Amino acid sequence: MNSLSVTLPRRPLTLLVGLVALFVAMLGPASSAFAACAGTASVPTTASAAQGATLCLVNDERRSRGLSPLRSNGVLATAAERHARDMAAKHYFAHNSQDGRSFLDRIK
Repeated sequence: MNSLSVTLPRRPLTLLVGLVALFVAMLGPASSAFAACAGTASVPTTASAAQGATLCLVNDERRSRGLSPLRSNGVLATAAERHARDMAAKHYFAHNSQDGRSFLDRIK
C-alpha cells in the first residue's frame, strides 16, 4: 500500500455527489452560468445530473475566458468509476491502484 494512501468513508460516491451539489449550490442562482445551464438552479439529485451540471458550469467559465469546451469521455469515465469502486471496496485513496496500475494503465 502506498504511504500516501488515505482510508475512505464507506460511501465515497455519496460524499462526492454531496460535495458537487454543495459547490453548485454555493455558486448562487443569480450567476449567469445558471441561466445557460439547464437544471443548475437547483441542487442536482442524481450523480448524472451533478456531472452534467458541473460540466456545463465549467464550460461556461471556459467560454468566458476564450477557451474551448470540454467533453465527456466514456473511456475516462469508465476507468474513473472502476478505480473509485476499487478504492471504496479496498478502503484506500490514491492515484495508483493497490496493484500498482497507474491512470495510464487503467485507460489502455
